[in-house]
Amino acid sequence: MCVCRASRRASKVAEIHGGAIGSRSSAERLLDESSDNETASQELSEVPLRRWGQGSQRKHRHSMFFPIYVDVSSLAIKEVGDPIALDSAPDFTAKDRLSPVWPIDKNNIERRWRYGKEGVERELKNGLLKAVREAGRIEIKHLEAPTEFFLPKTLWLNKAFSGARGAGFLKAILGTDDAFSYPKSPYVVQELIRCVTHDKPAAIILDFFAGSGTTLHATVLMNAEDGGKRQCLLVTNNEVEEKRARELQKQGLRPGDSEYEKAGICQNVTWPRCKYSLNGVRDDGTVLAGSYVNGRELKDGFDENIQFFSLAFVDPALVERGDAFEGVLPILWLIAGAIGERESRRGSTPWYIATHSPFAVLIRETKFNEFRKALRDRTDIRCVFLVTDSDDNFAAMRRELGRRYRSIQLYKSYLDNFRINAVDKRAAGDDANSE
Repeated sequence: MCVCRASRRASKVAEIHGGAIGSRSSAERLLDESSDNETASQELSEVPLRRWGQGSQRKHRHSMFFPIYVDVSSLAIKEVGDPIALDSAPDFTAKDRLSPVWPIDKNNIERRWRYGKEGVERELKNGLLKAVREAGRIEIKHLEAPTEFFLPKTLWLNKAFSGARGAGFLKAILGTDDAFSYPKSPYVVQELIRCVTHDKPAAIILDFFAGSGTTLHATVLMNAEDGGKRQCLLVTNNEVEEKRARELQKQGLRPGDSEYEKAGICQNVTWPRCKYSLNGVRDDGTVLAGSYVNGRELKDGFDENIQFFSLAFVDPALVERGDAFEGVLPILWLIAGAIGERESRRGSTPWYIATHSPFAVLIRETKFNEFRKALRDRTDIRCVFLVTDSDDNFAAMRRELGRRYRSIQLYKSYLDNFRINAVDKRAAGDDANSE
């Protein structure tokens, strides 16, 4: 597993279909080659490209704080600048007689644009941005129809959506053209994701049939476009293609053998594709060649994190209690939001407080008071797991912790099957004299 509403029915003539609430601009991008879009005749309205309200300030997403250069005489938008560091001051110096417009409101509050740089460049290319003068200032406006229900067409004709484009991408990333049959284009999956997450930048996308990993690739493309923080979960087996499986069996290899498993879809396609596309380089150091339709080069990769987990069956009688906690820890990390560097630690101490992630685990409920005191030193902790079989005790501890934390009960019975072995003195919560 990789860590890495429709108001009406869609017709049934195409393989790819979907419906969502969205604005005209997003619908038009899906239907740019369709002739009968039901919203096409509506008049576009002008809305500020600069965000306002909750979560709109520069500090919330500093990557969406950058200049847009305007010709002050014609009010033509000529260029989109690069984001600057959060601690850098905006530069108002003219560039080639072009005036920079920053997302700063009339009260001199530094806010942010509604899209990242790539998204702004896309909207500019599509003719959906304009500069206007308002109260002695130059403001950037976004042209769109009022938010409404729209019905994406069932037949998408854009060449970027073709299967050939998907195969080309996979070859460019993996370096071979026979790794996976009929991969989808990441652009068509990106548009499907856009349908339902255009206004949900922190959405979690789950694909139970990961295939070549196109869904994760499409998710990071969407994030790069609008500055979102969507997460993608992929689930796949490691099945070996039938013809290749026969070849391996003739060599005396069977499922479970290392060389056999290397030929499986997960190890040979899904995981490498996701890793290489994010890093921009293969494990052997080969830099990816080619570019996306917006000009972004494959070698640039993406500012994203990815984790790989292997799901397996274990016999509780053969696993010690500390090792069991270590196996459960990735699940707790995921539940807490998959934030920060994932750690590995045995659970033989009274409690565990993650060093790089905002969660903590109380393993021995008799140490609750000490645990609560230890939490005071970590103001970033948001999720607390409490191990207890007693619903009453859990409720009491949750009340003591207050609403600051998201408290989750873990039953002792899950861990009682595991025998205690050695104590991990390095883990938080035990001193040198602990038993």
